[in-house]
Amino acid sequence: MTTAVEMYATARRGLIDLASTLDIRAQLTPVPALPGWTVKDTYAHLAGICTDVRTGTLRGKASPDWTARQVADRADLTLAEICAEWDAGGPAIDAILADGKGLLMAQDAWTHRNDIAGALTIPADRSPEACTWSADLTAGYLNHKWAPELPTVVLDSGLASWTIGSGTPSLRLTADPYELARALMGRRSRAQFLGMGWDGDAGGVIERLHAFEMPEKDLTE
Repeated sequence: MTTAVEMYATARRGLIDLASTLDIRAQLTPVPALPGWTVKDTYAHLAGICTDVRTGTLRGKASPDWTARQVADRADLTLAEICAEWDAGGPAIDAILADGKGLLMAQDAWTHRNDIAGALTIPADRSPEACTWSADLTAGYLNHKWAPELPTVVLDSGLASWTIGSGTPSLRLTADPYELARALMGRRSRAQFLGMGWDGDAGGVIERLHAFEMPEKDLTE
């Protein structure tokens, strides 16, 4: 089973290696999954949250204002400088993750690695282990806050399954591991999510089955 340390380190290494190949045009490419951000902005957020957690500046989940500041504070840096900051701080985050803390950072890095892949139309990380790890973390979060009056839902990736709710399941989704993991993170539109392999009408719960706001337009990465 993939660990948080492996998730984070793999995403960090992959993105830093990718950055060395990107020209200015690629760096300034808008990221459809992150409206208002470019590829470089996304790197700035990843380096920024690494530094903020490592130094104890940030405890808990970063707000939109906080992440916007991370990007703004690095606007005058080159992508190489941003990556150097992230690379230097990364091992400290690996140690935090090894202690079972900050798991969302690993998921954030994997998610944004794929957001960037979508922007640049390059292959995403669809490894079954990473997809299952991310889906498991999100499913646990959704189940924790699931209202008792909502129907119980089974999510099945073909590799693993999760039950959201405590009653007898009345809805079931069978989906590709990558598509399921991305949908649960709010990386698929409502139409895309509803168009997956549902057994039952998910229209009444679809808005509750993602960690972040769904995009208005379809995403394909």
